[in-house]
Amino acid sequence: MLRLFTFLTTLLIATQVMAADWSVRKEDSKLGFFATQAGAEFEGAFKTFSSEIRFDVNDLAGSEVKITIDIASVDTQSADRDSNITTQDWFYVSEYPNATFQTKTITKVGEGRYLAIADLTMRGVTKEVELPFTLTIDAGVAHAQGEVTVSRTAFGIGQGQWAANTVVGDDVRIFFDLKADAQ
Repeated sequence: MLRLFTFLTTLLIATQVMAADWSVRKEDSKLGFFATQAGAEFEGAFKTFSSEIRFDVNDLAGSEVKITIDIASVDTQSADRDSNITTQDWFYVSEYPNATFQTKTITKVGEGRYLAIADLTMRGVTKEVELPFTLTIDAGVAHAQGEVTVSRTAFGIGQGQWAANTVVGDDVRIFFDLKADAQ
């Protein structure tokens, strides 16, 4: 009887650690970017995003992540910049309200280190990106962090006078620091 109890307890713990479905703790998570304006770096974050995460360290082929970002929820600590970001010259939120990140493959590249090949769609343009990330799972809570650099102009972000990189830099570092609970 003791062996059966030990086996079932071990199975329950292992199932929680290897759980496939995850729910992001939005209050403990951050999704944002670093960009440059007039040569100075600034940070922005998106307050509203949704996620569909199916991740199992033992089934990476069956794992997938989809993040949908509400662009209008941007916060760069500048009301002027935030309102400009949503205009037709930048993200054109009235036409393209969301950005999406959808994984194609996830591979393990080291202990606690992974690489996601994904489609990133912003302003109606989809580009494949390689996103390295770290992941720890402890007691049914996952903590993932990663960053990828993209060219804003490759996505058509910054039209007209803003297409040049003289005032706003072309490289944008997109980052995430997410905590999620096993479901």
